[in-house]
Amino acid sequence: SGGIDSSVTAYLLKEQGWDVLGITMKIPVSCNTNSRRCCGADAAFVCGELNIPHYFVDVTEPFEELIIKQFRQSYARGETPNPCVDCNTLLKFSLLWDFLEETFGISY
Repeated sequence: SGGIDSSVTAYLLKEQGWDVLGITMKIPVSCNTNSRRCCGADAAFVCGELNIPHYFVDVTEPFEELIIKQFRQSYARGETPNPCVDCNTLLKFSLLWDFLEETFGISY
């Protein structure tokens, strides 16, 4: 995120000799056109300052299909959906692992 927690964690891991990289998931709601901060600019800045590679992974289409569409359908049925659960499972811990494996040969 480029916030204090992730920034300090990245710094400490790098200082301990770990190979660290930054990844920002680009989703349709991540850009606020009324703000100068958009789409992981903070994360990219921190990575630049720490000399850590930073990557943007565009998950716009799967986010719309797997998270937003499901949220709307669930809400229309009168349920109280929690899109974070689906996002963690289907995007953060699935698509990002796919990206790591395809790009760097890292498997889990």
